[in-house]
Parts: sequence; structure tokens; C-alpha cells
Amino acid sequence: MISIFKLDGEESKAIFALEFNETPYLFLYFNQEWVNETDPEVKALKEEYSKAMDLNDLKDLELGESIDFDDGVILCLSKFENPNSGVKDILYSYSELLLVDD
Repeated sequence: MISIFKLDGEESKAIFALEFNETPYLFLYFNQEWVNETDPEVKALKEEYSKAMDLNDLKDLELGESIDFDDGVILCLSKFENPNSGVKDILYSYSELLLVDD
């Protein structure tokens, strides 16, 4: 399952995705690209937010639902339960929608 979220915090705002397997795998939408957690900055963000909340709790959020945390709110923008295509295809298709929205 893949979910896409919007972080709306007091100090930070971001679009990110989690692929839920045994452990959530993080993708961050940055400079009109999806960057995964192998990037040192994205890995550091994952560690920081993993301390603030259990990322698996985000798995239960349905489209339009949100969860509060210390820095703000995380809103579920999209959820793909059993995607027919790969993670990268879904994320890049979604990023095309974000570009149209700009």
C-alpha cells in the first residue's frame, strides 16, 4: 500500500509518501522530484518524525483524514491499497498532478 500525505506544520510544510511494507519506506517530494530515504536528508527527517510518532499509525488514515502531532497536522491526500503499477509510477503520476496545480 502507498499513501501520499501533506505535512502542514508550524515550522515545515511538505508532501511525502509512505510505502507500507514491514516498515514504512519514505519518499519526499522536493524541488518537483520524489527523493527516497536513501538520501541522507530524507533519512534524517524520517528518524526525526519517527521519534514524534509511529509512522505505521499513518497507514490507517483514509483519504481526507488527518492526524495531529507536535509540529502540526498530517493529512492523507491519496491512498493506493493494491496498486497495479510500481511505486515510482504512482509517485511520478501524482507529481504531474502537483505540477498542474501550481
